[in-house]
Amino acid sequence: MSGSLIYLVRHGETEWNQAGRMQGHLDSPLTARGEAQALAVGETLRDIGVDGFELLASPLGRTLATAAIIASALGRDPESIAIDERIKEITWGAWDGLTRAEIEARDPGALARRHADHWGYAPPGGGESYAMVGLRVADWLAGLDPERPLIVVSHGGTGRVVRGLYAALDVMVDLYENRVGPRNGAAVVARAWSDEAFKARLLDDATAAIADVGYSGIQGEDMVVVENTPEVHNVVVCTLCSCYPWPVLGLPPVWYKSFAYRSRVVREPRAVLAEFDLVIPDETEIRVWDSSAEIRYLVLPWRPADSDGLDDEALAALVTRDGMIGVAAV
Repeated sequence: MSGSLIYLVRHGETEWNQAGRMQGHLDSPLTARGEAQALAVGETLRDIGVDGFELLASPLGRTLATAAIIASALGRDPESIAIDERIKEITWGAWDGLTRAEIEARDPGALARRHADHWGYAPPGGGESYAMVGLRVADWLAGLDPERPLIVVSHGGTGRVVRGLYAALDVMVDLYENRVGPRNGAAVVARAWSDEAFKARLLDDATAAIADVGYSGIQGEDMVVVENTPEVHNVVVCTLCSCYPWPVLGLPPVWYKSFAYRSRVVREPRAVLAEFDLVIPDETEIRVWDSSAEIRYLVLPWRPADSDGLDDEALAALVTRDGMIGVAAV
């Protein structure tokens, strides 16, 4: 896969940058120096020549302010700036707005724990790990048109992830789509199969139960788990776009985002599942669950009859991404 040509820009300096505060999803105004930085970038881009480049920004205030200054330097209407949620900054959860000294005072040793697992550690209070940011950034990169050059105004943390994934795009998209994400969901399913108390919690409050296992973040804030039984088979779709539970399934496969799947599985689910080589008996009810920006669904597959005695690791190895979407048996 050849990547799009991207000029990646970090927002200008802000008041909280000067104060050493973790901004995350919070905001503070650009300083005079930050405004001058944005203008210098805009003038440089103008001199390079970026006609035909779309200007895209994170939705946070500091990036939009930076992008507006760049747009003006290019002679463009700031209203033309496109926005994408997937390139906004990593959130530090309860740490947003704090200095490192304040974080350490509230939670001694927390910064050391993060340093020990820089990629996987998620701060308390709904914070993201860099791995979680990688999911949304990889999804964004995978959908770019190689023929459409971009000026992208983003952030320091997210920008590092963008550069790392861009350098190995094919490898990373495969990793997030087929391995890292689905393995998280498989661990949740395996625990539900082996622990009836956890299964009951999962079906009652999936978001909290999944978070307790260690998986949460953007696109997984409001989860619902639906259980397959001999009487009911569940399948998941997003009829509007491609809403998908990233923390437990990774990136959505291409077919999940296709118009054919999104339009047909609601009208003729039995026929669509048959095309996935999954034949559902006539006496089994098929329920189609439509994911949205508010709710993401995960299918809890029916546990295989010959899996008694297996530990959670062995059970997880039986679980597939497609089984958790509902288009395959496990």
